[in-house]
Amino acid sequence: MKWINSRVLFSVLILNILALPSVFAQKPAAKQPENLVVEEDGTKYLKGLPEALAANAQSPYLTRMGEWMMKFYGKSPDETILKETDSFIASSFTTVRGYEKAYNIFKDESRKFGIILDDIYSLNESRYNNIVKDYNKQAKKERMPPVKLEGDGTTWWSGGIRVELRKADSKLLIEAMKTSNIRSKISLYVKREIDAGKPLAWAKIYGIGNKGKGYYGVRLCVITGYNEEKEELYYVNLDDNITERQTTSYDEAAAITWAFYKVAPRSK
Repeated sequence: MKWINSRVLFSVLILNILALPSVFAQKPAAKQPENLVVEEDGTKYLKGLPEALAANAQSPYLTRMGEWMMKFYGKSPDETILKETDSFIASSFTTVRGYEKAYNIFKDESRKFGIILDDIYSLNESRYNNIVKDYNKQAKKERMPPVKLEGDGTTWWSGGIRVELRKADSKLLIEAMKTSNIRSKISLYVKREIDAGKPLAWAKIYGIGNKGKGYYGVRLCVITGYNEEKEELYYVNLDDNITERQTTSYDEAAAITWAFYKVAPRSK
């Protein structure tokens, strides 16, 4: 009887082993979106990008981003909506946490643009402080002046965001970000959205290192592609020339990113 049971057990084990390939078989690869172009060198980018915006150069970048996304997803923008949105958010940037306030207003208004915004990464106070600390460690190594964390006082905000990085050396900051977890998150977000055929709204810090000379604050761009091997992403600026593709490294992107927004069309 024991011999029979052992034989049965052996047969069951053999059947299970034979079944293993089907258990561990990979799922079929997802179909590549029709609007995604893949080149031989590994570059991936989206096609069908808008060529012009109705919003003028004085419109807040949030408004321009909203119109860009509308056009990308085949929706016709209403100039009345664009002007109303301008008036709602334009004054927010003069206040403490002004960009955050403007974004929240725009998110409420985004239903009029036929899009859904999802804040997938933002530079909150803790993350911001860590970036400044990482910068100061790098500065100490290279015998450069550190950046002082000034806290939440109203005098330490410009363009709706914190200003300490305005005094930072941009090259030193990029070097400090090479080993940061922000860098790995950025590559993940960009790859996920572009591979799905969707652009990614990118709020970047403009004016790092200008030490009070010129504009310092957030400017919105749209990420439209990447090359994983070259470790770089492609984006367009939301200005008069929105068709010219810009390139930046993941290291630089980690140093200047304020937020990423996942954007999808709103179903009726």
